[in-house]
Amino acid sequence: MPVQTVDYPNTASHEYDFSSIELDIEGVGVVVGIKEVSVSAGRDIGKIFGTAGQKIGRTRGQLDPEGSITFYSREYLLRFVASLGDGYMEATWNATLSLSTPNSPTVTLRLIGCTITSDEFSGSEGADALEESIDLDIMRVEVNGFNQLANMLT
Repeated sequence: MPVQTVDYPNTASHEYDFSSIELDIEGVGVVVGIKEVSVSAGRDIGKIFGTAGQKIGRTRGQLDPEGSITFYSREYLLRFVASLGDGYMEATWNATLSLSTPNSPTVTLRLIGCTITSDEFSGSEGADALEESIDLDIMRVEVNGFNQLANMLT
């Protein structure tokens, strides 16, 4: 993908907002009933000091992507869990998170090898819809087709 120019002020299009998100989960389809989605990838690097008072090097480290999704309860219980079936927390699945808005390029994050590490029901008095939050362990994330590390296993 060619490098895009980003000009400000942005008078030709809108910035991405929550309505720009499309979450397509393999085996489930496009999920609309979500309140929040988060993907992060930390890299734990080894720092090398030797006898110097300053850092003299570092290791490549280990990449550990993770994420979370907050669903509205109907979407989670009636569709997502039902699609994964018995043992749903042990299932492994892929998802595509796309950001698109008119007159701007689409940005795609491919979440590969997702599995649920925890799920939590949340409800409280008031007019808000009931929610289910899940935490994810993710094997790999591709951002617009780019791997987060060079020479990653496929």
